[in-house]
Amino acid sequence: MKLSILKLQAKNYKLKANKGFTLLEMLVAVGILSIVILISLSSFLAVLNAQKKNIAIGSIQENLGFSMEVMLREIRMGQSYYCGDTTGDFGNGSNNRDCEEGGPTLTFKNYLDYLVVYRLSNGKIEKYTSANKCSDPLECAQPTASDFFSLTFPEITINDLTFYVKGSDASDIFQPRVTITVLGEMGVKQITKSKFNLQTTVSKRKPE
Repeated sequence: MKLSILKLQAKNYKLKANKGFTLLEMLVAVGILSIVILISLSSFLAVLNAQKKNIAIGSIQENLGFSMEVMLREIRMGQSYYCGDTTGDFGNGSNNRDCEEGGPTLTFKNYLDYLVVYRLSNGKIEKYTSANKCSDPLECAQPTASDFFSLTFPEITINDLTFYVKGSDASDIFQPRVTITVLGEMGVKQITKSKFNLQTTVSKRKPE
């Protein structure tokens, strides 16, 4: 009787022992779980980065679009277009100058007769507007570096801003037109940066 009891206890112990996991099985399970977690985490981070990039790009594109719209609207209503050879070459509101090869600055008088200058400086699109009207060129003071203000966000880096001016002379039979090309990139972190290449042309339209 005792022997039977001992055999039964040994059998139950053996069954209980067989219900556990071996060290090898534990290592395999942990390894598979780690791989699954790693894949899931990578996918989550990729989606998160894509979402951040889309939000950042949306905000930056809005600012870039606004900056371009400001330029185009003012240029369309302007006169006396002067295209400079350097970022420090500005017109005086009466001297016209075409540049079919392109230039980094554009000077003109807006529809209110104020002198306006657009240029590229330190990776930003900058604008200057004179304090006084420029009915007389002598009244138009030449802008200094401190007179300009940036139109674009710090998250936008403009690598190239070029103005192409044609038909600016009063004797020209063609309607004055300005073509603008903008090359740059948006974003702060390298992983969220996106490059852009814009080109648009605007023709002069006199106010009624």
